[in-house]
Amino acid sequence: MNDEKEFLTYLAALADMVPGFILKPDVVALYDEAAVKVGYKKFSIAIKKIIATRNSRDPFPALSDVLSLVSFNGMDAEELSAKIVGSVSKFGPYKSADARIYLGETAWNIIQLEGGWENVCQMLTYENMSTLQAQWRKLAVIMIQREQTKELEKIGYFSSVGQILNEAIKQVERKN
Repeated sequence: MNDEKEFLTYLAALADMVPGFILKPDVVALYDEAAVKVGYKKFSIAIKKIIATRNSRDPFPALSDVLSLVSFNGMDAEELSAKIVGSVSKFGPYKSADARIYLGETAWNIIQLEGGWENVCQMLTYENMSTLQAQWRKLAVIMIQREQTKELEKIGYFSSVGQILNEAIKQVERKN
């Protein structure tokens, strides 16, 4: 089965799991447009995640919900927060340039939000490590989602969704 057929299969399976929901061609076109832009394989994996975690009362997911689960080959939030903790002992407070290169821009943005590299090194202790790592994990989720939104803007996703919606509205108006 190729990636496009796999995507359509999982989309149809997800639609069948929502009571009373009918998967219309306009909806398929909208999701297909997004899947083409980000890749059918990545989109299928996101749909699988939704299927695995849904309950019987969940509505059909919005396109933005699916896209928030699409990976853009960056590290996930758990990896970023763990990498920050590990880099404190690896580099110490006086090698911020090396730490920045090692951590990457997303993690470094978290460091900046926390007051800078020296501040993170001073505040991280054995006693508060798990609390700080959990906070950094939540910040990483936000940073990753922000980067994904920027990536979608680069590939023109948002403008194409608007075009598809306008075309769908025009078709419905013509039928009425």
